[in-house]
Amino acid sequence: MKQITGKSRRKRRSQPQILQLLKEFNQGDLNIREFCELKKISRATFHKWKSRYKRNARIKARQPGFSRVQIIESPGYADKGLFAEVNGIRLYQIVAASYLKELCS
Repeated sequence: MKQITGKSRRKRRSQPQILQLLKEFNQGDLNIREFCELKKISRATFHKWKSRYKRNARIKARQPGFSRVQIIESPGYADKGLFAEVNGIRLYQIVAASYLKELCS
């Protein structure tokens, strides 16, 4: 009779480990097949991770928060009355915080 050997236990990785692997892939020069063979990951699992964490990053990016506003104190802009610049939009007067919030969303 032929003896059946059991499968090796599936290795579960934590979220930080998965994110580290995705970061290594993005910084490396290997294609997906080569990377998965090297790290002993199935390609289906890799694509699932990539999709899941890309989606999570988009959701996280949409969460409300602060936006960087650069106050310009340059002599070239002072004569034009420029107050601040937000995401490439120039403000020439002091505006309310609610206005900036709408502008950045």
